[in-house]
Amino acid sequence: MNLPKLFFLAFITTIFLAINYCQAKNLGVAGQTYLILEDDFLQLVEARYQAKKENGEWDKLQKAWQRQIVHDADRPRPVYGVTTTISHRVFHFDPSIELSHDIIGLDGQAVAKAGTVINPLEMMTLHKALLFINADDSKQIDWAIKKDKERKGKTKLILVNGSITDTIKKIQKEVYFDQGGKMTTHFKIEHVPAVLQQDGLSLKIEECLP
Repeated sequence: MNLPKLFFLAFITTIFLAINYCQAKNLGVAGQTYLILEDDFLQLVEARYQAKKENGEWDKLQKAWQRQIVHDADRPRPVYGVTTTISHRVFHFDPSIELSHDIIGLDGQAVAKAGTVINPLEMMTLHKALLFINADDSKQIDWAIKKDKERKGKTKLILVNGSITDTIKKIQKEVYFDQGGKMTTHFKIEHVPAVLQQDGLSLKIEECLP
């Protein structure tokens, strides 16, 4: 589907949602009533679309949407509740999981039964440390650069806030974003900067002062 059609469908959807958002209330019958036809609604939308296209407003809307898409891709919504570290904290996280159902192998036999507790670190090694930072804080950028050098580049940088492209330019390496706070929530990270690394069969998490 090309871009104009995509925006046109988005425009129709916006109008449809706006109409459905209004709360209906029965005020009784005042005069003769008529059947509302779907074709009339589509014609109305088409007419408004043509009017906006002719007066240049449609092009402005397209450009505004494009700018918003680019902005959201570069700077996702900040992770709610994660703040700057004010006191040093170290704790460990057990990555073990309990199977909710049997794992069946190719031969049809159960490889692991439901209820079995498995620690992924018994079968794999986390070779890189995960660095969590707020990229809008210059002190945390400097902290991440220092930690990356100490570990000779064996790190992965994960943002909880800030611009992805700007951070890549400053740190000169791949950058990820903890969208929706899934990682910080899972690992119980409340403050940044923080570093997560393997420590035996557990994960050591350190919330550091920038």
